[in-house]
Amino acid sequence: MKKSLIALAALAAVTAASAQSSVAITGSIGLTLGNVTEGKAPAARTNLSRSTGAIQVSGTEDLGGGMTAGFRVEELIAGGQTTANRVGTGAGTTIGNFGSRQSFLTLGSKTMGTIKLGRDLDANSQMIGMGNVSGANAWVGLDGSNDNSVFFGNVRTMAASYTAPTMAGFTVGFGITPADYSSLGIRAAASTTAPTANAFCTQAGLTAAAATSCTGLVIITTQTNPTASSFRTDNASALAITYANGPLNAGLVRTNGQGSANTTYMTYAANYDMGFAKVGGLYQSVEGVAKITRKASLVSINAPIGAWALQAAYGSSDGGSSATAFTKEVKHTLIGAQYNLSKRTSFYAISSDKKVDGSTASDFDHKEIGFGIKHAF
Repeated sequence: MKKSLIALAALAAVTAASAQSSVAITGSIGLTLGNVTEGKAPAARTNLSRSTGAIQVSGTEDLGGGMTAGFRVEELIAGGQTTANRVGTGAGTTIGNFGSRQSFLTLGSKTMGTIKLGRDLDANSQMIGMGNVSGANAWVGLDGSNDNSVFFGNVRTMAASYTAPTMAGFTVGFGITPADYSSLGIRAAASTTAPTANAFCTQAGLTAAAATSCTGLVIITTQTNPTASSFRTDNASALAITYANGPLNAGLVRTNGQGSANTTYMTYAANYDMGFAKVGGLYQSVEGVAKITRKASLVSINAPIGAWALQAAYGSSDGGSSATAFTKEVKHTLIGAQYNLSKRTSFYAISSDKKVDGSTASDFDHKEIGFGIKHAF
């Protein structure tokens, strides 16, 4: 009888806790089979590529008094082996890093606003998501962290941000990225000098000559200073303002990359749902050292017709105002059609054509024509 009462009490406690918190596993995966042509000396090949795909574990807890705590951990998934979005050890190897896409905690309320700490999409990428409404699933996207992309964005960083309560449709947010050396964390190069024993190895009884056997610690002793950080994410701060009212969504964000180049971004985005079609637009200006500038723009559309959706986007960036920075002119056209087999599964066709006007081996065009399947869960 006592055992039964104890079991019932434990079940009641678990039930009460579950009523105040929740955890969900969601995600999507999409794969495209098609013909791809890329490179300085274009070579066509048949390719099965990831068009989208990630798994998310998220949850919330009701703290009472209107306060809520939450978390989200997201990792890239694909139909084949990939080393993308992993953290380098500095010794030519990689280690898995679940949560490399997004991994953050939140705390807040509707009246006080929300604090977020962790790895998240940068503010520029969030604006790009607002302006590009096409939904086309191409292997190569419109945004990235180098000059081969139309827009600078989509960089995951360790950051802290605060979003104020929404008032009359307006929401203001501010965030900082303290000393972020790369999109995935500090990455250092190995030194050519002989290893020297550090405190950890000394405590383990290892001499300098035997330091190489100190697994996981020798990398620390043989690294030089962290590699030069990208000025696009170095000590960045961002101020964003968004507006949502019925069919209209609009926003702007100003990002300052303090440090090696003091780069400033201004990104403006908007979309409008006309009922028969949703249209979006985006404009971004980047100002670097000595007032060097680069400008980019985009128009997009998504038109549902029954179970079908017609998709299109065109983005372009100029070559910048200097021959030594922002030298690549990029034009990217996306055209797609999607048929929704259900609310979670769709079949699609895609044509993606990116043209890059550059002069180095890493500057190349990319063309993709194919079809694929996407499933959300």
